[in-house]
Amino acid sequence: MFIKTKWNEDFLAGLQRERTNRVVLLYSSGIDSTSSAILLKEQDYNIFPLFIYYGQSNGEVEAKLVDKGARQIGMNLVQRIDISNITELCASKLIGDIAVDDQDAWLPARNTLFLVLAGMYAQTIDADAISIGYGIDDNFVFGDNMLVHHQLAEVLLSFSLTREIKVLLPIRGLNKKELIEIVRNHGMLDLTVSCWNAQWQDGKIVVCNKCANCIEREQAS
Repeated sequence: MFIKTKWNEDFLAGLQRERTNRVVLLYSSGIDSTSSAILLKEQDYNIFPLFIYYGQSNGEVEAKLVDKGARQIGMNLVQRIDISNITELCASKLIGDIAVDDQDAWLPARNTLFLVLAGMYAQTIDADAISIGYGIDDNFVFGDNMLVHHQLAEVLLSFSLTREIKVLLPIRGLNKKELIEIVRNHGMLDLTVSCWNAQWQDGKIVVCNKCANCIEREQAS
């Protein structure tokens, strides 16, 4: 028996809506999100970048780079959201401290929250999909950055919104070396930051060269 509800009426209407080819990209100016943007652009998506400031130690650097990267790739203006008061709920060395290894960088449910925020924005601008930088090297780091997590996020968001929302993973089968090559070939390597502890000093990006992300980038370059 089919029970008529306001939600399933809205969802049915959402399924029948005309596709817009718009996608909300979680964009931080990292290698993963930058290469994702490049590949989405090559597929003719209309990209709406979303930059989330959650108190991350390298936030000032990311905030400066996302605008430059968005312009060079040809994305829409960067939408910004500040949720830095998240520190009242949880703690992580990724927020206002020095992060060195993966354990330091663990922030509970970070990517889950980011996908929900991207979904909310997607609903507002009538986008068909959201996207997150997920490469093959990420699958076994944190639970909320595994393929199954992102696939289940599609189900969760489709129930939470009034349309089906796809989670696009344009770099899914690529490793860090391949992603760096994509970014380098588009002349954008200097517009990316990987270091968890990067700071902006005298007009330049200063990285720690010690954290797991710095080491991974150096080894893959």
